[in-house]
Amino acid sequence: MWLVSPGALFLNVLYSETVFIGLLGGVFLLVARRSMGSGCGVEFFLPLARPVGSFMILPLMVFAFQTQGFRWRSLLCFLPAAGFAAHLGVLWFFTGNLWEGVEAQRFYSNHPSINHLWKPGEVAEAFLQVRDFHDPQNSAIDRALFLLVLLLLPAIFRRGGFEFAWVIALGIIPAITNLFLSYTRFVTMAVPVFIVLSKELENGEIRYWLTVTALGVFQIILLGRVHTKSMAV
Repeated sequence: MWLVSPGALFLNVLYSETVFIGLLGGVFLLVARRSMGSGCGVEFFLPLARPVGSFMILPLMVFAFQTQGFRWRSLLCFLPAAGFAAHLGVLWFFTGNLWEGVEAQRFYSNHPSINHLWKPGEVAEAFLQVRDFHDPQNSAIDRALFLLVLLLLPAIFRRGGFEFAWVIALGIIPAITNLFLSYTRFVTMAVPVFIVLSKELENGEIRYWLTVTALGVFQIILLGRVHTKSMAV
């Protein structure tokens, strides 16, 4: 299910998703093995691949408190914050400005910002601005995928706090802070969404293959647009 999702297309091109998903896979594997310290160590590198990786503090904290309660070792959950500090350090070294990445976002038409989390009116307005079947900013596919994530949240929550917090960190927060810009790419990192979607459909073979086919068609459409250079992100 995950491999045929529209955003999986970008794992084959020069985007940061490939490195980021590799690191996420390491985190998931180590956490599944109850290797908390190692999982946190891998998470240090997530914000260096993509700043949004710093939000993965949330699922690690949930996992730590659910499995061992509060211990001093739980402070390792904040290693992604150290990774984000390292990200800022790299920017300062090469540009002389810690916040060069944040300031560069003003050149995007949607002006990505963490402040959008506190402005539900702006988020709702952006969600309703559908002007094309798919483009970077006003995509119907992006909005449909976001609605799918919202519908699956109860099932994801029942699966466990770690997966639920993961989806909030990489599936909900990026959608809001970026006002749905290129959400097709961002939601690919919210892997539990596709795990739960597969589980929800596994008892209905026809529904399962219809969903896989629909996602695959969307991916082919995106591939065509990238090939014709009508879509940049």
